[in-house]
Amino acid sequence: MAVQPLGKFKFNFADLAPQVEPRRLQVLDSAPTEAPPQAAPLPAPARPRWLPRLLPIFSAAAPMRVQVAGEASPPFAARLRRGLAAIYAAAGAEAGVRVLVWADGFAVGGHALDRLPSVPHALVVAAELEPGSLAAAALRLRALPAERRWLVLHGNLPRLDAALGLPEIVSGLEPHRLIRLPLLGRSELAAQGRGVEPAMARRRPGRRLLGLAVVLARSYLELTG
Repeated sequence: MAVQPLGKFKFNFADLAPQVEPRRLQVLDSAPTEAPPQAAPLPAPARPRWLPRLLPIFSAAAPMRVQVAGEASPPFAARLRRGLAAIYAAAGAEAGVRVLVWADGFAVGGHALDRLPSVPHALVVAAELEPGSLAAAALRLRALPAERRWLVLHGNLPRLDAALGLPEIVSGLEPHRLIRLPLLGRSELAAQGRGVEPAMARRRPGRRLLGLAVVLARSYLELTG
């Protein structure tokens, strides 16, 4: 069965506001752990006009923890992690939202982020549109809990799905947990050369990554609510 491509993201952080009921939040992980030794606060970049403000939706007792698995594509995973973290930091700066980053993940919350849930709320597997990368991603996905795993592909080329065996790889994955991000264009590459996160450089790629940031936050609220 062919994999149906996702349509354009139409999400906004404001969509999360009506669902937030802080008094009902229940932390699934009763044994928080210390942040990774190499974790460091991420200074909030300037918020571009296309990026909406993020409300303080995260529980002080259980900040959102995201792991980005990069075995299948280390460079793309690193860029994905940096881009998501930058979006949360820029969008939430005015509301006191803080972001902590480390080699394979990040956390988003308020107040001190020295204690984190020991189990990530989201485990994001990054992969390239090539057989070796997808095979490694499939192996990683099979080891992850269904309610916390996501597959993010570097490239939006659904016509290659059958040739790459993607339908079999995602057969056990809920459709909305397959995310396709576009390849970098000339402007994004130029921004990267200037030390600017490609996700923050232009509205179009930034909005695609914003869509992923919103669905990860929504999943966090469902897991902790």
